[in-house]
Amino acid sequence: MQWRRKSEKKEKEKPTTLLGKIKEYTMAILVPLGIVMVLQASIVKAYHVPTGSMRTTIEIGDNLIVNRFIYGPRTPDMVPVVNIQLPHYVFPLGRDPKAGEIIVFKYPLDPSTEYVKRCLATPGQTVEIKQDIVYIDGKPEGVKKFLHREYDPEEQRYIDVYEITRPDGIVHKVRYVDDPGRQPQDWGPKTLPEGQYFVMGDNRDNSADSRYWGWVPRENIHGKALMVYFSWKKYLPLSKIASKIRWGRIGTFLE
Repeated sequence: MQWRRKSEKKEKEKPTTLLGKIKEYTMAILVPLGIVMVLQASIVKAYHVPTGSMRTTIEIGDNLIVNRFIYGPRTPDMVPVVNIQLPHYVFPLGRDPKAGEIIVFKYPLDPSTEYVKRCLATPGQTVEIKQDIVYIDGKPEGVKKFLHREYDPEEQRYIDVYEITRPDGIVHKVRYVDDPGRQPQDWGPKTLPEGQYFVMGDNRDNSADSRYWGWVPRENIHGKALMVYFSWKKYLPLSKIASKIRWGRIGTFLE
């Protein structure tokens, strides 16, 4: 019968040699892996946040959706799982990062590591910090307003929380350690070279950023953080799973 012939044909198409089976299994792994690499390199990528340098905008344990297309799609630059670096090409289809945006980039001192910070200044701009106020080309980054003082159980210290309203309309919070012995920071002024960006964490006293290790090259920037798709408190045990998950952060859009 016809269905039996089709079944026999499929049986004949199956690899019978060891080499044939190895080839079949290899293709079964490489094809999905290639699709994942292309999607992560050029469109969207999931990013896990292991540190608190962007708190309270981004919490430790947040998992983010990153827009990889906005700054220009690129060919895959790393093999997943084994983290092997690959030569890559950025297509000139996107735009450059803007001040105020939360960006994901390769750490200049170790390109195998990804960081997430807020871009505060772009090429050609001059950055200066006076008494904890960030100035861009001589103007404050925004209107800074004190909100409240709170105890942080993860950092085990008191924190002063401020709100910054930027000229472009972006409103976000920044944090400083509440310590009587703390001295306000002064830094700069320094002008960014062509193709270089200045980044800082919103957790201003607990962030390794451009103040300490320098600028971020344009080619290192490969995405804009969009939203939190999942979040949990790393310091709570799994036995407290209901409290461990930050339900209110799931679906939070970032700015």
